[in-house]
Amino acid sequence: MLHAAYNLLWYPALPFALLASHPGSLRDYRERMGRGEFSSSAGAPRIWIHASSVGEIEAVRPVATGLLEHYRGAVLAITTMTATGRDAARRRIPDASAWMLAPFDSPRAVRSFLARFRPDVLLITETEIWPNYFLEAARFGARIAVVNGRMSERSMRRYMLARSLFEDALGRANLIMTQSRDDACRYGKRAVRIALTIPILQLDRFVERVLEKLSCLQEPRK
Repeated sequence: MLHAAYNLLWYPALPFALLASHPGSLRDYRERMGRGEFSSSAGAPRIWIHASSVGEIEAVRPVATGLLEHYRGAVLAITTMTATGRDAARRRIPDASAWMLAPFDSPRAVRSFLARFRPDVLLITETEIWPNYFLEAARFGARIAVVNGRMSERSMRRYMLARSLFEDALGRANLIMTQSRDDACRYGKRAVRIALTIPILQLDRFVERVLEKLSCLQEPRK
C-alpha cells in the first residue's frame, strides 16, 4: 500500500524534481529519466554501482576496480546524484563502461534504466536508500548489496515515518555491509559490519566476500 502511494506521488513530483536537479543538457534529462545509452556485451556480467557524489565514488573505487579485474570484460555502469560525481567517476574509474546521472526513483525512470542496462548486480553505497532501486532491481532479477552503509539516528527516524516501505526495500538486499556496529544495528539484523575503507592488502578478501554473496556474477543473465 505504502509503495503504491509512494509511486503515485512521483507523478505530480516529477516536474519539480526535474527543476530542482537543474539538468544542463538533453543528455542530463535523458539520464535522469533512465534513458542513458549503454554498450552491449553478450554474456558479460553487468554491474550497476550507484553513489551519491565525489566522496562516495572515492570510497567505492577499490571495489569497482577489483570487480573489473576479477571479471574481465564486465560491463560497469556508475550513476551519481551530481554532475560533479559523474565527472569524478569518469576520472577515477576510467575502465567503467558508462558514467551518468542517476535516474529519479520514479517507477518509470528506474524501470527504463533497468530495461536498457539489464544489470546482474546492483551495488548501493552508503546512504542511498531509494526504494524503487531496491524493489525494481529485485523484481528484474538483479542481486543487490549495500556497501559501506551508514545510517544516522536522524535518518533512521525519517525512515521510520515510512517504515514498511523502507523495510520492504532493504529486505530485497542480498548483502548489507556497514561502516560501524551502530550503523549495522540501525539497518537491522541483515547488516554485517565490514568497513569499506580497509587496508589495500585486504581488498582481495573484501572483493571475494562481495563476489561470494553476489554469486549470480558467475552466471550472467542471457
